[in-house]
Amino acid sequence: NGLVFTGKYDKTERLSPSGVKVVDYKTGQPDDHVKGINNSINDAVPASSDDYEDYLRQLVAYKLLFDRDTKESKGSKIVEGELVFLEPAKSTVIKHGLREGSYVKKAVLLKDEMVLEFEATLRDIWVRIQRCDFPKLPARVNEFKKCRGCDYDDICWGEV
Repeated sequence: NGLVFTGKYDKTERLSPSGVKVVDYKTGQPDDHVKGINNSINDAVPASSDDYEDYLRQLVAYKLLFDRDTKESKGSKIVEGELVFLEPAKSTVIKHGLREGSYVKKAVLLKDEMVLEFEATLRDIWVRIQRCDFPKLPARVNEFKKCRGCDYDDICWGEV
């Protein structure tokens, strides 16, 4: 269907003969992202939702890339993703495993179903792009501050 999807992950680690972990290093603070990942998983947020944590979506994308690349994967699959934050947590939130001042490694089990849902989202977006179907973004309507700094803000739809 003309869609080419590429990317580059930071590192992979073999967990078993057929299981691999993808590791992604992050330079920002972990607090909001760890909470977002936990909420996305615990609340079963659809991958197509704006509320789905972007770093979780990125780990799922890495699973897709690795698992489908037979030359790289050699029959193994990504089963886990890990985000390694290079800045410490700024607050303590027990339920999310955060402790102020501590460095965080957030591990996530990555399932084939997550990839299937992500693929469906990608296909839907690709079809909409081909049709030039660009709906007004909820962030543009509800939270104008998210749009500040966007390269396309001056050509975005409508007035706020």
